[in-house]
This record gives sequence, structure tokens and C-alpha cells, in this order.
Amino acid sequence: MKDMLENGVLRIAAGTEAVGREAYMDREDIRALEIPEGVTALTNWAFAGCTQLERVSLPSTLRVIGGHAFAGCKSLRELTIPDGVERIAGSAFAGCKTLEKAALPASLREIWGAPLRSAIPCGKSASRRGWSRFPGMRSAAAGDCSRRASPRP
Repeated sequence: MKDMLENGVLRIAAGTEAVGREAYMDREDIRALEIPEGVTALTNWAFAGCTQLERVSLPSTLRVIGGHAFAGCKSLRELTIPDGVERIAGSAFAGCKTLEKAALPASLREIWGAPLRSAIPCGKSASRRGWSRFPGMRSAAAGDCSRRASPRP
């Protein structure tokens, strides 16, 4: 089965284990993304620059979100990262300027760099449930931390 785009909704094919590097980069025809159970990794730049992407459904099997995976997805408003995700690479959601809510799961073990760099405008209130477990991420919105952060024991 192949990935299918219909009415702005991209459905990744069942049986896919990872979405490849730059697989859907700079696609302006994707408004929603449905990723099936079984996908364990979204690699670097997988959906970067999908400026019309508003909604993302992530599977519970997801373990890794690669660097810049959703960078520049400026229409993305809310993101719930499912329990099971263990690592988010640097700038994964950089430039997602309309992102109002980003909840992190208890399973998260590593955050590299600043995954929300330039995502939440300065002065804007945003829910960042789960971020307090990563003391190195002083300001995930502004990207103040350029090193890897690990959760508190």
C-alpha cells in the first residue's frame, strides 16, 4: 500500500516503520497528517515546510521525532506527543509559530537542542505540560538551550 493524499489529508501507508528524511518536505497541499500504528520514527526534515499542516495524529508506537521533522509548519496549532516517544531531536518544531499547546509524554528521555525554537512567540502563554522534567530546557519556546537535556531522576 502507498501513502495517500486525499482532500488535504495525508495518510501514511500501513506497514510503514519510518517516514524518511525529507519525505514530504515543503508540501503545501498537506493540511492534516495521519500516521498509523507501527511507525516508530519520523526522520529529519520529514514534514518540514508543510506550511498548511494544521493537524497531526501521531501513533502510540512512535519512539523518535527527528531534527526539524516539523520545522516551519506554521499552521500547526496543537500537538500531543504520545506516550512512548523517547527522543525529540533539535528544532523538531522550530518555526511552528501558531503552536499553542505542546504536551510531552512521561516516556520522553531525551530532548536535543531546542525543539520549539521560534515556535511560541515571546509573551504568548502556552501549555508545556511535562517540560518541568527537563531542567536544561530553560525556555523551550525561545530556544535558550543548545545542549541535550535529560529528565530529572
